[in-house]
Amino acid sequence: MPTRSGLIPRGMAALALIASLTLSSGLAPSIHAAASTTPLYIITGSDVNVETLFRDTLIPDFEKAYPQYSVTFTNILHGGTAMQTQVVDNLVAAKQVGKKSIDYDVFEGTPNGFNYPVGATYKDYFLPLNPGNVPNASRIDPTVELPAAGYGIAYRASAVVLAYNSQQVPHPPKTFSDLIAWIKSNPGKFTYCKPNLGGSGANFVVGAVRSVMDPMQYQQMATAPYNKSFEKNWPKAWALLKSIQPDLFQHGFYPSGNAPVLNLLSRGTITLATAWSDQSLDALGSGLLPKYIKLTQINPPFPGGPTFLSVPKLSQNPVGARAFLNFILTPAEQAKIATAIDGFPSINFKYMPPSLIRHFGPIATGYDSFWPGGLYSTDLNALWTANVPS
Repeated sequence: MPTRSGLIPRGMAALALIASLTLSSGLAPSIHAAASTTPLYIITGSDVNVETLFRDTLIPDFEKAYPQYSVTFTNILHGGTAMQTQVVDNLVAAKQVGKKSIDYDVFEGTPNGFNYPVGATYKDYFLPLNPGNVPNASRIDPTVELPAAGYGIAYRASAVVLAYNSQQVPHPPKTFSDLIAWIKSNPGKFTYCKPNLGGSGANFVVGAVRSVMDPMQYQQMATAPYNKSFEKNWPKAWALLKSIQPDLFQHGFYPSGNAPVLNLLSRGTITLATAWSDQSLDALGSGLLPKYIKLTQINPPFPGGPTFLSVPKLSQNPVGARAFLNFILTPAEQAKIATAIDGFPSINFKYMPPSLIRHFGPIATGYDSFWPGGLYSTDLNALWTANVPS
């Protein structure tokens, strides 16, 4: 979920914001459209591997399949408030000065995760997206689409899974309660990172929170407005996590990030850990993790995170934007996405080729898509810090 930020520009100051996508030094170089074709403008805010995926695979494939379009692609350097200040605020500014269209057609992000002027919402600035206008979206599990509230299309994802040393853990835990029991029976062989410094640790903590919540209430958090009352049973989760602290590596050492946890696992210092699926698959492929490290998913699964693409209302080419979204949801392009970045496809695995399913192995079962993030994650990080570590 993007970080919410700051002030919305007003009046004449807004004019300066909508001049072009290249007005900030934070923008990566663009692929420019040819004048003889219909332009399409795509803006992402991701790391280098995703930028390469768009530049080298998705956009060339789309332009070959749809030669009537020529894409201008810009990747805003990942992190911070860039997508708010360099895209969403520009959309707001353009609307304020009466612009009828702007050169933003496909935008990476969930519109409902940003700030808008008082009295306005994301529905005032983005177009609804669904299988009716993006037919291949019917291949996506509806629960995956929930976080975007009908205004974004998931195109890739990753999930937290269990990574384990198969030489020492022949039968990994199958449920969260099994995992807690395993930790207590194998002291010093498991740890998780600080939840505010890595999603693999945060989603282990989410597993503890989910285990003490009413299942219906847990699911409702994904769609209902933020409500502190949903957190009433969370103290039980802190007590549970406190109870296993003596059985963690070094009696409660919490690494500062996802990568340090994998480093402990690769050295054999620990034998079981929560880890991101894409990061683990990439480390296995590059040899950073030994081949005897295996991945599995518990039931119900740990949370994962889809990444969405959306279409602004001021898009100068909404038809082309929806054509692009529909194209990258084809099984062939989804397989390329999954292969290139070791991320989950957004469409159901049943549409994927057998070779890709074998690559993902036991974790091809998917992930829990109900955790809403946002203010709940802010609360989770703060309450864990206050109540769990010694």
